[in-house]
Amino acid sequence: MSKIKIILLFGLIFCCIIITNYHMKNEKLSTHIINGEVALSASSHEKDDYKKITPLNSRYNKYFDYAQGYKINYPNSMEIDFTLSAVKTVIADEELQIEIYVDDFENTVHSPLTYTVYSNKFLENNKTHIYEGEKRLSIHGMETHLRKWHRSKLSKVDNDKNYYVSAEITKNKHEVFTIFIKSVKPLKEEDYLPLLNSFQCIRKKGLPQIHTVFNPVHKEFNAETAAFLDEYFSDNASLKWGIFEYSAPKSFDFLHSLEEKLDYTFEFLVKYVCFSSDGFPMDEIENAYENKRYVELTLQTMFEEGDNSDVLYAILNGQHDDFLQLYAEKIKEFNHPILFRLNNEMNGDWCVYSSYYASKDTEIFKEVWKYVYQIFEKNEVDNV
Repeated sequence: MSKIKIILLFGLIFCCIIITNYHMKNEKLSTHIINGEVALSASSHEKDDYKKITPLNSRYNKYFDYAQGYKINYPNSMEIDFTLSAVKTVIADEELQIEIYVDDFENTVHSPLTYTVYSNKFLENNKTHIYEGEKRLSIHGMETHLRKWHRSKLSKVDNDKNYYVSAEITKNKHEVFTIFIKSVKPLKEEDYLPLLNSFQCIRKKGLPQIHTVFNPVHKEFNAETAAFLDEYFSDNASLKWGIFEYSAPKSFDFLHSLEEKLDYTFEFLVKYVCFSSDGFPMDEIENAYENKRYVELTLQTMFEEGDNSDVLYAILNGQHDDFLQLYAEKIKEFNHPILFRLNNEMNGDWCVYSSYYASKDTEIFKEVWKYVYQIFEKNEVDNV
């Protein structure tokens, strides 16, 4: 063997040792997350939700989501939230938020193409969305459709992230990844292209799960409402059926005839209301109470007629404060128990308060919910 070949061979062996040592060192520094909890090792079962975070250098980490089948680089100054792993992973700091979604349309009528086109149709609303353009990319051989837009800042949202980039990465004819990025300031290509180009598919291992539960918060209800909760919603409460009957609780004529046929009294009635000049339906709510019924009052933040496509933005700019303030005052004045349901079926595009109309940004819906809740709190509403 010639001296040159020997030198090359030793050089190759040396490089392999360096690379192996580097990976071993990084693996020792890796954080393993199994079913939402930090684990001591990568030992997991086939149905576990397994993630891994590995340091790359002084600025970046690599995030491995084995349950969803991808890896991506991100700044190590940002925090990862995988409590909703089966739905999305969120990587965020004060100025930037990255949301990663995985959709599989196999055995459905949908496809990555129809999803990519339809989910971005909100951009046709150029009254509230300023479209900055789109481009096609190839990320590790996967066709990627990137769109960029922004909207005005919302006056009632702290640290509002109103600049957006959305990249739909098509893995195959059934599967698509969405990397949804939003920022408090305009996004430049150097802010998001390195991140997108670091995205790669890996072999799936385990199953994504939800790692959070609803924890009820103790509230100070008035005496009647506290007793109501105990009677109907304690662990020992029996099952009760409610009903949506269009003419009730304004009139009980038809409902009474229906109850006679069914031999059952419906103690709970669903009432739908929206933004209107009539405001809170006090007469109907009182009529229900006088007939020993409780109302599940469903407020849909929309108008029966006209363009509602920017209604969530309008609420978070304070444009409906007078209506919501009076609503809270009237409910407080009623002073008896009410089940209050705000913006039902928010996951459907048939509802104008769905994030489908608001930049695909689910945080906007949540901000509206919190905003209305705070108005009720300020009015010391203790019967809802």
